[in-house]
This record gives sequence, structure tokens and C-alpha cells, in this order.
Amino acid sequence: MFGWLRPYLVRLIGLALSLFIYGCSEDGSSEPAPTLTGFWQGSTFENVGIVQSTVVSYALFHEGMAYLLREDEIQKGFFTVKENGHSDLIMDLYPYIAPDNINFFYVGTYNNSNLPMDALQNTELDLVINYNDTNRAGRMILELDVDQQLEISLERIAGEWKTLDAQMVISPDGGFNGWNANTSCQWEGTLSLLTSDLYSLNLGRTNCTEFNIVLDEATELIPNITPDGFALIDGDGVLHFIATEDPRILWMRFDPVAVAATTDTTTDTTTP
Repeated sequence: MFGWLRPYLVRLIGLALSLFIYGCSEDGSSEPAPTLTGFWQGSTFENVGIVQSTVVSYALFHEGMAYLLREDEIQKGFFTVKENGHSDLIMDLYPYIAPDNINFFYVGTYNNSNLPMDALQNTELDLVINYNDTNRAGRMILELDVDQQLEISLERIAGEWKTLDAQMVISPDGGFNGWNANTSCQWEGTLSLLTSDLYSLNLGRTNCTEFNIVLDEATELIPNITPDGFALIDGDGVLHFIATEDPRILWMRFDPVAVAATTDTTTDTTTP
């Protein structure tokens, strides 16, 4: 019964399968677009009026939040992934008042302005960000830091870290403290695991030029709530602290202290 339908059913099934395969192929590309996440490094090429500049830049994308870290300001905001590799960014601006360029300690203060941006992730490793408003226009060219430390642990971050004038010690359980020998600025706090490549940061600072805050010992991570502080180790082995206390953002960078190799000087005095 209904045997006459069989040839048509075979053709319909074949057509459906071909369309499915085409849709999953490179030409039909139904594969999801690259996800905007991770830590990126590169440069910003900016025009302010007739003045052109190039600024070393970093970017951190995490759960809808974006942090653009520059030598002259920090930009913090939200991003929304669109179609065809585009993402919309609305970034609040936090310029520096008294940056410590020698030690790479920066405090940005919100200046009540923001900057809309268009980010285009053309591959999983390449990202370009354009912006243009009445005051300035620019383009960020970034590459994903594929050597960023992954599968991190508290043991991995434990040890001594330094800048030119500052030293910091981190214990294997995540506690840390540090100070700047020239300014007597001190900081302390705790680190805990957040993701496979990010630490959650709880930080306090005293006797510093800016960003003096009391350490909140009671801070605990709440599921699905982004903490106010992050830490990560980039592909060059540099430790980054990023902490927010509105209307300010703190960015600190540290180099690892190399552990001197020990030589076994003992001799075997046993009589053969």
C-alpha cells in the first residue's frame, strides 16, 4: 500500500540529508562563531585631533565583561556578541592621574564618559577593535595570548614576585602581602581559584598615593556573580592584578623572582 510514494520519499530523504551536510560544511558554515573570551595582547593606534600615538594594550574578556588595559588608561565595560564575528562594546573610561610607570602600578578613575566600540574577531586568535567619537578615533589590534597560564593552581602562583621597587610574597594557600620600598605603599589579600585560567582577587591597600582600601575579609564568591578582582599569569610569566572599587580600577603587574639553582657541595667520604 502506498508503494508508489517510496521513490518520492527516498528523494526527499536524500535532499534533506544533503541540505544538512551542506549546512554543517565550511561553505554553509553552521559552526558557532568564536567566543570572545580570554586574555589578549597587542597595540592601540589612536588619533586625537592631529596627534597620533601607539599604546601597548591588553584586554581581558570574561562572562560579558571587558577590561582594556593601556599604559595611559583603563577601559571597563560590557560586550554583546553579534553576528558575523562582531561584538558591541560600551566602555567606561578610567584615565590615570599619577601612574607609576616604573613599577607598572596604575590607578584609573572614572571620568563620567564612555566610548562605544566595534570588535571583530576574524579568527580564534585575532581581534580588531575600532572606535570613533568626537574626541578621538582608534583601532586596537590584538592577538590571543595562547601561552597564558592554564590549569592554574595556588601552588603555581605561590612564591616571590617583584617590580623595580616592590616585592610581594604569595603563600601556597593564596594569602599574599607586598610593599614598595620607596613609597611604603603596602597591600595584602587573598587569591582563590575562579576558572582554569583566572584567580579571584580580594585586596586591600594602605599608605599608597591612590586606591587605599580596607581588605574585606568576609568576601566570598557567590555562584554566577563576577568578583571585583581578578589575577592571571600571562604567556610571558607576568602576574597581573586587576581590582575594582568604583569609581577606581587598579592594575598591578609583577615579574617572578627567579629561584637560584642550588649546587650539592657534599662529597662522599665513605671508604670503598
